[in-house]
Amino acid sequence: MATQEIVAPAEGVTLDVDTGLDLTGLTSAVIAARRPGGSEVVWSATRVGVTSRIAYTLTATDIQPGREGDIGVYTIVTGVAFGGAIIYGKPDLLSVTKKFG
Repeated sequence: MATQEIVAPAEGVTLDVDTGLDLTGLTSAVIAARRPGGSEVVWSATRVGVTSRIAYTLTATDIQPGREGDIGVYTIVTGVAFGGAIIYGKPDLLSVTKKFG
């Protein structure tokens, strides 16, 4: 996946990430993120059709342009489970900018 870019506020924006795995038998999926300010968050994701992709739709409280540490470059990692421990993928980047700079 190339670096995704979104503009905050980002309510309703869907993060759609390719895990690169066969997701047959998937029991849970997450997108873990480290915010530019250093805090971490884990969003519950769902499988996109019968593909290797998972997705999460951002809510109003996930990324807030006025909250310290929410604007900048996030490191995101997919996580999937098949009944056991979560398997994490390779880190990728998500760039978040303010609507009006």
